[in-house]
Amino acid sequence: EAWYGASRTRSIWLWQLVLAAAVVVITLAILAVDPRVFATWTLPTGIGLIVLTTLATLVIPWHRVPNRWVIVVPLVDIVAIGAMGMTHDLRFSFLWVFPLAWVATYYPVRKILGAFALVAMVITIDAISRVPSSATTLRFVIVLLCLAFIATTIHVGARKTWAFKTLLQHQSASLATQVHNASAQQQQMSQMIDGLEEAVARINRQGRIVQANRAYVELYGLEAAAVGIADNEAAVTRFVL
Repeated sequence: EAWYGASRTRSIWLWQLVLAAAVVVITLAILAVDPRVFATWTLPTGIGLIVLTTLATLVIPWHRVPNRWVIVVPLVDIVAIGAMGMTHDLRFSFLWVFPLAWVATYYPVRKILGAFALVAMVITIDAISRVPSSATTLRFVIVLLCLAFIATTIHVGARKTWAFKTLLQHQSASLATQVHNASAQQQQMSQMIDGLEEAVARINRQGRIVQANRAYVELYGLEAAAVGIADNEAAVTRFVL
């Protein structure tokens, strides 16, 4: 359980830090090329929300947080990215790939649809603030379709990966059970042979003793530690395969 909590925490950090790094690089590029873009309040607000969310993910003890609350982080990212894109012709909409990829990787279809609904709502709010036009509608459709194809591909790939991992775990468990059963049978046979009064030994093709009961060891004066090493095929009383 502790390992699972640590693994989940690292995953949350990774997804959020990748988005934060992309936003930082974009911010520096904007400052270098066209700082006038920051004249609108929406872009700094969105960037600030991404930064605050990232800081929160780094300090929250995720091993104590139920799984159902983790999805709040990518949903907040969706809103923050929407704020960045307000009044900028959705030029920051490609950043939605990060939170949607996060949701598509770890959550079922209904939550992916919920994330898409949130994206659609953000785009709709942005469209309402503009003069209606065919270009606005086209941007709306293109953004949603591209994000849908990307999220679907990621979701299908993640499901295949999880299915393959589950199959490997089942095969590993089955193999471990078979090894345990074989070891138990070997131990049972050894106890049965050791309980015989007659001297019994098992020899491999190279003439080495691989198993001998106590009567055999005492009869030929062997040390128990030497069984399996001694090369004494001629002294065998009974050959057991």
